[in-house]
Formats: sequence, C-alpha cells, structure tokens
Amino acid sequence: MEGLTHRLYHTAPRTVAWRTEPLGRPAAGSVSVRTTLSALSGGTEGLFFRGDVDEGTDLDPHLQGLSGKACYPFRYGYCLCGVVNALGAGVAPEWLHRRVFAFEPHCSSFHAPISTLHPIPDELDDRRAVFFPLAETAATLVLDASPRWKEKAVVFGLGPLGALTAGLLSDFPLESLDLRDQLPGRQLMVRNWIGGEDSGASSDFDLAFDLGGTPGSLAAAVKALGFGGRLILGSWQGRDLLIPGAGAEFHRKRLETITSQVSTLAPGMTARWTMERRTKQVWDTLRHWPVEQLISHELPHDQAQTAFENLQQKKDDVFQVVLTYE
Repeated sequence: MEGLTHRLYHTAPRTVAWRTEPLGRPAAGSVSVRTTLSALSGGTEGLFFRGDVDEGTDLDPHLQGLSGKACYPFRYGYCLCGVVNALGAGVAPEWLHRRVFAFEPHCSSFHAPISTLHPIPDELDDRRAVFFPLAETAATLVLDASPRWKEKAVVFGLGPLGALTAGLLSDFPLESLDLRDQLPGRQLMVRNWIGGEDSGASSDFDLAFDLGGTPGSLAAAVKALGFGGRLILGSWQGRDLLIPGAGAEFHRKRLETITSQVSTLAPGMTARWTMERRTKQVWDTLRHWPVEQLISHELPHDQAQTAFENLQQKKDDVFQVVLTYE
C-alpha cells in the first residue's frame, strides 16, 4: 500500500506545522498503521514545543520513532493509537485490522516493525489506551519510590502524570497522600478523581514526588520532606537541573534523591521485574481505570498548533489534550 501521510514538525520554538510526505510500502516484518488518536504530553513534549531543550539534544534513543536530535525541523511525540491497514512481507495475517499503540510522533499514518507495536486489548477504548505511556511512567515512579506501610506521601505537580501517579499511590496502605499544584482547580479535580482527602500537613513527609517540572515545584518538595525523606525526581526541567536549597536544607535533611526515568528499570529491580512484566501490569491496570475522564480537550489534528498553545496556558480547564484523525 503506497500513499501519503501527514507528519507534524516542530519548526521553531512554539511553532508546529503539518507536512505531507510519501509513505511508500511497509518493509518486511513491518505494517502500515492508520492513526486514530494521539495525545500531547504537557511535560516533556511541552519542553520541546517551548524550545526549552538545547538544540541538538537526543530526542529519545530508546524509541525508534524518536532516534534523531532536536534540530529544527524535528518531530516529537510518543502517544499514538491506530489500526493496522497493510502488512509487509512475513507478517502474520492476524495483524490486519488490529488496533495498536505506538511510541510514534504525531502523524496520520506510519510504518513500523511489529516488534515496536503494542496490541491494544479489545476491551480498551483508544481514549483509555492512549494513556499507556503515562501510566507506564507513573508505574515506574511508584516502583522506584517503593512506598512503605503507613508513610506520609505528597505529589507535587498534578498534570496527567501526577494524577496517574497519585492514582497508583492511592492503592497503597499509606498514612496519608497529599496533592499539591499551583492551580487549585487541578488539585481539586485530581482529588475527586482518586478519592480520599488531604491530611492538611505542610511538612515532615516521608516521600515526595516532584512532577511539576519547575524549580518552584522541586523547592516545595524539598521543603515538605522531613529528615531522611525520599525525593523522587520524575520531571525533566529541560536544560540544567536546579535544586533550590541544595546548599542548606537539601543537605541538612540528608534526603535520599532518586531519579526516575521510564526507558529503563532501576538496577536493583531487574532480578524480579522486566519491561515485559511492567507492560503487562500497566495494560491490566488500564482495563479497570477510567483514565479517559482526564481528557479535557479533543481537537482535530489540523489544530495541533492550537492544542499546544492551550497546554502552555496552564489553566484549570486544560488537562489532557488529544488530537483526532479522520
């Protein structure tokens, strides 16, 4: 099957544009996928949109679709659902018409080896399946944090990733789970989504997650932790990591700092955990988790510029934004 595809490019800071390009035929061992839905990441993807990442930075060497560098024009994105509509040589016929998830930049159709695709369970709608990478990241954060019985935990930064992390933490027998965000509306929305209530505490937490992606959220997390507390760094600030108070409070509290990243598993976990095990557990979790309720905006894909701009406004009513494809 030959044809054309529309691919989204970052052409300058705060500017994206669609380009029509030939697609060709899928290679042996690959399939052609027609996109149905793609999601925008307000965190990492927002950094690239704003130009807050040094030009020439590797996009993500762990993902085939993001193997290049941030040199304009470049493509970015990793939350895409679609339907297989053509098979390359050697691909089993049961792949045809299968719904799949792909870590692929925004586009209307693409080719990919079947080894890079995740079949979407039949009982999952695309609007739930598109949260797979965020749920996988949240799972990694919680695995890295290793919450302990009756600990006091707090999550700073309540974007979609913060909401999913809080949702997973709510299953643990914690003494308390507090939520913090600079937007009060987000704090209320996420609390209503996961249930329960905040303890009202402002300090002496055992465990704090910084998912806000700003020096301010990190400073708040450092301040909130008690002596010997654990700080989970799950946000990428962009260029240089700033740890406010690193010369005083950060050191005096003897905080344990854990950097978390979804592309790998922590060395201490690999005796029992594999990427395949994590993937299975995330899909199983999404089967009964109404994450589609976190979608605040659905826009036609040709309105991608508007979608990115909406995310940058940091308003209470803008949460998860997705692009739809006819």
